[in-house]
Amino acid sequence: MAEIPFAIVLGLSAVIAAMIAGGARKSVRNYIAFAAALYGALGIGDCVAAIAGMPALGTAVTFLVAALAPPVLALAVFADFGKPPRAFFAALVLSFCVIAGIAAVMNGYVLLAFAPLLAAVAVIDFVALQKRSLYAGLGAGALLAAAAGFIAESQTGFVLFSAAGLLGIALASDLGVADARQARALAAIRVRRPN
Repeated sequence: MAEIPFAIVLGLSAVIAAMIAGGARKSVRNYIAFAAALYGALGIGDCVAAIAGMPALGTAVTFLVAALAPPVLALAVFADFGKPPRAFFAALVLSFCVIAGIAAVMNGYVLLAFAPLLAAVAVIDFVALQKRSLYAGLGAGALLAAAAGFIAESQTGFVLFSAAGLLGIALASDLGVADARQARALAAIRVRRPN
């Protein structure tokens, strides 16, 4: 029963992240909303598993979300700071991640779900460093801490750091929207000034 408050925090973070990303470009907004839905499902799965006394359900949902949600966030960061990935590429990446998550659930191998998570953190961190995005970098750091909690089989650490990573990347997308608005406003001011 101790996991229920943390699962609620993750669910609320998912709702807030979807709201924060509301002003982002459509592709970024869709990826963040998808990741938020996955993390919300993890929160609900943890609550149901704790109430019903079925830890296997919580573990299965955790493996699937750990394999799928961070790569979705990596696609969101990639779409936010560059061109959105082609649909075929995104489908291919997510297909491999789903297969890895299902294989992790079936075999109980944590590493199968951990590999997509770690690859996603590396992509997010690389893009954040290239574009000098503090929030995306902090989101990647939080997801890395979530990966450490995942490997250490600490559900609480995984859930809380995943919530922080999701919010960090949602804030990075919102900050990108604010930066674009500010750049357009400055460009408009420069055009109006006579030399």
